[in-house]
Amino acid sequence: MKRTLAVLAIIVGVLVAAFAVTAPFHVGYYADWNGLLREIRERPGLEAIDGWRNEDMSLEEMGFTIRSARATLSLFLSERGARRARDGIDGISMPTGQRQRDGNLIRGVNGYIRFDSDEWKQRGLPRVRTLGDVLDHFDAIAHSLVTHPPTVIGVHAPGDYLSLGPPFRAPPADRGPPRPVEDSSRWIDRWLRQFR
Repeated sequence: MKRTLAVLAIIVGVLVAAFAVTAPFHVGYYADWNGLLREIRERPGLEAIDGWRNEDMSLEEMGFTIRSARATLSLFLSERGARRARDGIDGISMPTGQRQRDGNLIRGVNGYIRFDSDEWKQRGLPRVRTLGDVLDHFDAIAHSLVTHPPTVIGVHAPGDYLSLGPPFRAPPADRGPPRPVEDSSRWIDRWLRQFR
């Protein structure tokens, strides 16, 4: 009985230690990063070929360049917008490459397409409400937007828009030193396999 309790105590201790090491990646600073990377990897036909983060007191902007069968686009996420697969969004914003001057301020002009718009329906694209829905139908959406950019142009649009754009490589200041952030759930799986 004492031996069984000792073994059980060791197992519990190992699990607590594993949780303590990996918890920051799940519930802390990199939770959104790892969660979205996992969501991309789980979808057949999608590959995250690049990723970046603006690391500060919180994980501010982040993004991934995603490749599918017919298109490669970068997904940009801000700290105030959708960051998880279940987060709702109203539409997609894409840079046009044009600039608009407002006094001393120069702003980028974007193309916008709302998911409930006639333009979305005319493209024959599936019904979308969340970031996860966009990932589920990424190839069709990205191909449609690359071949026929959105027709509504402006500096701002009302609502919560997901930003997609051409493949992007963040400047070194935004990337930080190159250090891959491993998906901690895979690390735990590899670690636990040694005890099986």
